Amino acid sequence: MLLRREKAALLVLLCAGLLLAACSHHKAAPKPPSPTAGNGGTVSAFPAVTSTPGIPTETATPTVEATPINGATFKVGTATVVVDRFRAEITAAGGVNIRSAPMVTPDNRIGSLPPGSAVTVEGRVLAGQEAEPGQGTLWYFLGTVGSTPQFVYGAPGTLQPLTGSATPAPLGTPTASATPLTPPQTPPLATPPGLPTVPPPPTLPPLSPTP
Repeated sequence: MLLRREKAALLVLLCAGLLLAACSHHKAAPKPPSPTAGNGGTVSAFPAVTSTPGIPTETATPTVEATPINGATFKVGTATVVVDRFRAEITAAGGVNIRSAPMVTPDNRIGSLPPGSAVTVEGRVLAGQEAEPGQGTLWYFLGTVGSTPQFVYGAPGTLQPLTGSATPAPLGTPTASATPLTPPQTPPLATPPGLPTVPPPPTLPPLSPTP
């Protein structure tokens, strides 16, 4: 009877030890990291992207404007300029005044050019002010200095295109066709000096018919 009680006590102790070992192992197991909550309570499973110092970020590339084509138009203030680029020399006897608009007003004169000055014409204003009676409405656009445009009145004889910088023909004007090249002709071979000239063979009389 005593032996049976001792065996039962040992069995109870053994079960208690196994249960205690199982509980301690369950508590020691590490838990997986939980995802972090972002703004507004939304769970984010990905880390936030941060910029690395020293690595440049990509920026937008500015658009490069195309070079204007002769005959195209653009606006300078309220004036319409026709693109026509060439170098020229001022030939007006008294020089020309430079104005900030293609018209004459008491306060838009910004400079002058003496006779013989070389300028670069950027375009023409065909419908400017007729600054001199009977001299037309043509003005030349010389570009801008800072933010101030420069115009000169284009009365006949104001300027002369320089050599090699003639005014381009307007769009649509037919150009002269190229002259076809003439193939070179081979000159006859000359007789080297010292060699006798071979005379041509004698001309034989025509044969008479046989009677």
